[in-house]
Amino acid sequence: MDHGSQPLGVGHSKMVERSAQLLMNPIKFGEPGFDKVFVAGRISREGSHWRLDVMDDYPVVALNDAIRQEFGLVNCPTVKELRDQEVGELSLISGGSFLWIRQGGSSKLLLLKRDLSAPTDAGLMTGPAGRCDKTMSATIREETNEELVILKSVRSNNRVRYKSLGFCWGGKSGDDVIDFKLQQADRKAKDLLEKGQYFARALLQAIKGAEDVELVSLKPVDSAVQSDSVSFYVNGVEVDRVDNCLAYFDAENNTLEVRQIFQIDFAKGEDLRYACDGEFFGREVVLLNSLDEVPEALAVPALKNYKRKAVSVARLE
Repeated sequence: MDHGSQPLGVGHSKMVERSAQLLMNPIKFGEPGFDKVFVAGRISREGSHWRLDVMDDYPVVALNDAIRQEFGLVNCPTVKELRDQEVGELSLISGGSFLWIRQGGSSKLLLLKRDLSAPTDAGLMTGPAGRCDKTMSATIREETNEELVILKSVRSNNRVRYKSLGFCWGGKSGDDVIDFKLQQADRKAKDLLEKGQYFARALLQAIKGAEDVELVSLKPVDSAVQSDSVSFYVNGVEVDRVDNCLAYFDAENNTLEVRQIFQIDFAKGEDLRYACDGEFFGREVVLLNSLDEVPEALAVPALKNYKRKAVSVARLE
């Protein structure tokens, strides 16, 4: 993600110098430093349970050296330095999802094709995901909302309305999600106008008020593929836990990749009308009928792991 930044004030800079502080007091969307400073942790595993430990003295991770200098994080590593394992036992942590949409008896997997200028995994297919700058459960929820715009058409009384899907779970009221989705639709409509994509812009312009956003309570697909669990600990105290997930340690990039698989069910008279990159990278949305259609050579490590785990589970059934 890239939502722009302003120079941090001294107080805010100090607040984000340590991973434990960032995890418990994450930078909010629109604030300086959002999605440019991340958590580093120590990863351990016992069977299918993964433990992420963050201590008071663990530094945050800057997106790159320019961000490190801009925010005065001179004693903190960059993402590249952590990927290259230059910071002892610390690793990056990533959370996200894979979304299936089911309608009319068939399911489609929604993926994003990373832009060719991406610093890693350029041109590869992925689900919505990002590095953790907050707890794992919050990261999965927010990345899913931020990286995908999904519009469905609803037919009723010979009329067609368009709804933007907003995702919430964990007892959240959803008001913050509605506000975000309305802002997102407005930003994307302006972006599409600049790109000359007038039809897609017209669809997004239909999302004007709270009644145009439909909240969907996401629950993980009950599947043996999602047999992992992940806990976040701060100074030895558990602060967050995600069950029914798929975890994979990407050794090449020194990153723990955690994903949850969700299915959205469309009722009769509802159709997937439009889907696009929720941000401004211009990533293409790819719709697949099955994991068999995912070429290994075009999948990010987390997607490869999902496909391999699904194949392994199918063989045992």
